[in-house]
Amino acid sequence: MATRDYGRRIPAASGAAIAIALAIVATVPPLRAAQTTWADGLGLCNGETPCFLTIGEALANAGPGAATVFVFPGLYPESVDLATMGSAIGGGPAAIELISVDASGVPAPGAMVNPAAPGGPGTGPAIGAVGYSSPVVVDGFDLFSPDADGLQLLFGTASVALHRITADGSPQGNGISVANESGDVTITASSARLNDGSGVLLYTYEGVATAIALVVERNGGGLVAGGDQVEVGGVHAEANGDVGVTVLALEGGSEVSLQNVESVANGSGVLVATFLEATWISSATLVDVRAEMNVENGIGVLANRITASGLEATGNGTSGVVLYSIGDPAGPFVVSIDDSESTDNGEFGFVFSSAETEARTLTTTGNGDYGVWFAPI
Repeated sequence: MATRDYGRRIPAASGAAIAIALAIVATVPPLRAAQTTWADGLGLCNGETPCFLTIGEALANAGPGAATVFVFPGLYPESVDLATMGSAIGGGPAAIELISVDASGVPAPGAMVNPAAPGGPGTGPAIGAVGYSSPVVVDGFDLFSPDADGLQLLFGTASVALHRITADGSPQGNGISVANESGDVTITASSARLNDGSGVLLYTYEGVATAIALVVERNGGGLVAGGDQVEVGGVHAEANGDVGVTVLALEGGSEVSLQNVESVANGSGVLVATFLEATWISSATLVDVRAEMNVENGIGVLANRITASGLEATGNGTSGVVLYSIGDPAGPFVVSIDDSESTDNGEFGFVFSSAETEARTLTTTGNGDYGVWFAPI
């Protein structure tokens, strides 16, 4: 799988990362012939019609068929269920875009959804759906739940694209959860902090999972992504209780790519592994991945073929970089790494286990045990 160039050390909110995010969102198929509805807690909608006081009302009147709901700035004390789309007009769920807009109606962050706010139901995700079978786009929202995930889309069978989402402080759930049965899932230019569970959980059992330009900090876990293919770029994970960045194979033969990833002061730094015994990663590519001051391992990868460059592992509690070629019994079992360093870790600097290992230009100093260790296959 080709690796895109995200640049080195691009912050999640940088201009370059946002440009990449916009380009990816632009690839989502447009929702044609969409009826537009508007939501504004003040009932103004900048003169646009039809105008509703809540997102739920605007959604219930959207359609029939594909539709867009524009949401003006403000706090919306509700739990939005996408399954109610079109219910007020004899329609039903279809392709939907929920877009936050500024006071003039131009797409921009500013709409906040919190079921626990005064007047709200006091329970449920801010935005959610179960088994949604049409494409979903959500852009520009600040989401919170008192007892669930801030955003919770489960068992869907169509594409999901999330952009400019903030999900902070949910005390009993993840910040953002997408767990699809099928369909590509994408999140860009978003952040999740101080959630009890993972900051971002992004799964699709049949499709591509893409996470670009994210910040995940001080959650129970950081970013967890899984799919037939997984692409992670421009991610900063810091001070999460579990692993900062986890990439999982959900099917046999998955391909994964990580570029420009930083994982600092988490339980563990970066883990690329299998979800079930019968699954494996055929190819894992890591470019410019840094793990620093994590409690346990810095960077750990389990895959048939591992290609890595520009890895940095510093001051981690156990080993700095662990690359195990494992998976499909048919092989191949290959590790290739260059231009990488692993220093001042509690145990080993580099650990390799493979039938074939090619290592060039490695720096390893100050580790508690061997700088380079070739483990038994």
